[in-house]
Amino acid sequence: MNNLKELISFVNKQKIAKVEVMGNDSNYTGKMKQLYNGIIEGKYNTDDDAFADLYQSNKNENTYKKLKYRLQNRLINTVFFIDVNKPNYNDSQRAYYISQKSVAAIDILIGRGARNTAIDLAEKTLRHTIRFEYTEMNINLLKKLSRHYGVMKYNNKKFNKYSLLTQKYLEIFYAETIAEQLYTRLTVNSNRNSSISQEIAKETMNSVELLKRYLEKVDSNRFLMMTYLIFYSRYEIEYDFKNMLKICNEALNKLENKESKSSISIYSFSSRKVNCLIQMKKYEEAEVEIMKGLKLVPEGKINWLSTNERYMRMSIHMKEYQKAFDVFTKITLNYGFQPAYNKTIQLWRIYEAYLNFFIEINKIDTSKTKGATKKKFRISKFINEVPTYSSDKRGYNIPILIIQVLFLLQQKKYNRIIDKVEALNTYCYRHLKKDDTFRSNCFIKMLLLLPKCDFHRIAVERKSKVLRDKLQSVPLEIARQSAEIEIVPYEDLWEIVLNMLEAKFHKK
Repeated sequence: MNNLKELISFVNKQKIAKVEVMGNDSNYTGKMKQLYNGIIEGKYNTDDDAFADLYQSNKNENTYKKLKYRLQNRLINTVFFIDVNKPNYNDSQRAYYISQKSVAAIDILIGRGARNTAIDLAEKTLRHTIRFEYTEMNINLLKKLSRHYGVMKYNNKKFNKYSLLTQKYLEIFYAETIAEQLYTRLTVNSNRNSSISQEIAKETMNSVELLKRYLEKVDSNRFLMMTYLIFYSRYEIEYDFKNMLKICNEALNKLENKESKSSISIYSFSSRKVNCLIQMKKYEEAEVEIMKGLKLVPEGKINWLSTNERYMRMSIHMKEYQKAFDVFTKITLNYGFQPAYNKTIQLWRIYEAYLNFFIEINKIDTSKTKGATKKKFRISKFINEVPTYSSDKRGYNIPILIIQVLFLLQQKKYNRIIDKVEALNTYCYRHLKKDDTFRSNCFIKMLLLLPKCDFHRIAVERKSKVLRDKLQSVPLEIARQSAEIEIVPYEDLWEIVLNMLEAKFHKK
């Protein structure tokens, strides 16, 4: 009761007349409501749009700036009142947000003299933050508790307990910080370089050796995730899928056997494991992992969509084109894509192009898929809507270039293919000279033979034999390339290309 009295006294002294939050119509009216709804509905994309509509006769921008400031403050207030008991929050997320609010409340209570209530709340909150491994919050709370029982209200037993725990979590925090900094540096350097340099490879190896020293002492979810991502990167640089798979299995074994499981950490390696299994043509294992991955992440969100993308890719690699179309149709009809998922949208549009190509060559029957309607796919519109990537670090232009040729071939627009030869040649010369694009180089050069052989099937088969042998000498499961480049295995695509050719010449 004493703590409750202290808390009521604290709240009463603040003279809180009204908590201003958003989300309830009664809490905001007038221009603030207009601005809030206008942004949500997409009516206002810029400050100029909002200002012109809200203050048509008033040219004083300060009035608008004050309105924005008030809205922003009210939105920040609302953050503290978000209902985390809704089903879209898992236990870990729920505990995290509740603990963060408790930590903020503890700081305010101590600052305003309600120390007994603050310390009681700190001890209760600490049990949750330790359970869910929120290292930074653990340190924050332990420092307060150590000081309280060492200085403010001396208790030798509790002081020693919290002091030892502080030291333990400081060591964990240091290891987590080292791992995170190393991974961030590696990611930044990789993103800034179109190819992996010797310097990055050496840096990765050094990071691996450094983190191995901590691995025997630290096993927090955060540390394990960052550390094994670096271990994975060490083999990803070499496109060593066998060892990448091994690292995923080691990471999952540790993460899944922890008392406090982190679904995002487990998903990080489950998704990478799927990529390895697809690349290695271990499709049954990949499907099991995909089904597991779909349960780890919220339905309709970016990671869930990415897992379904892998499911589509796996189905295409298995030549189960109808299944791939079923997945695509289900997702696009029922979920759509948020604007923030721009990269995902572009990738799914590439899949849409390939699936429509399979419809055109009768490998997919739209009538067998619930909710699907057959509509004419316009390749020209696709090319205009899907951008080309100037740096093309991961080779995303390759499937875009290939699908253009496939559609033109299916439509027997041979002259248009001839016109594209120069662009394809230029792309090969500029981008496809390294080991990680060897298979793509072979395949595009095979496509370049089409006009040289006047689209005659027998001539194309004869002239392409050397390139085809080269392609088959580096099968997909050992190819040093990103998993996303080869949406359809080139061996399968080449059979389709040959089947679209005739035993007669088509000259310009």
